[in-house]
Amino acid sequence: MDVLEHFNIGKQFLIGCLILLLFGLIYLPLSYNNNKHIHDEFIESEFSGIIRKIEYTEKGIPIIYLDISSYELVFSYSDLRNYIQEGDSIVKRKGNGLLVIYRKVNDKYSVEYFNSW
Repeated sequence: MDVLEHFNIGKQFLIGCLILLLFGLIYLPLSYNNNKHIHDEFIESEFSGIIRKIEYTEKGIPIIYLDISSYELVFSYSDLRNYIQEGDSIVKRKGNGLLVIYRKVNDKYSVEYFNSW
């Protein structure tokens, strides 16, 4: 390899790095704004009911089905994913990320709280 070929390889590498940097600078803010919008939308939502069915997305995010609607629980509820069961009652009030799960076991009720923060 002569000097000119080394220069061309270095130039191609530099152009590739600049393209990746530009992509990152454009994509990351868009991704952040979209996630913030989804989070704000979730905080402003309100629902309650008995969990009739639970499915999971490819990423392991639970989708719960209540009587007439479904909700994707996309935020930091890792403990919730291991806890919720069909038949549990769930309450989510408008204005916060708190989920309250009620479960009846042997004629006693348990209450668990999960927060998205």
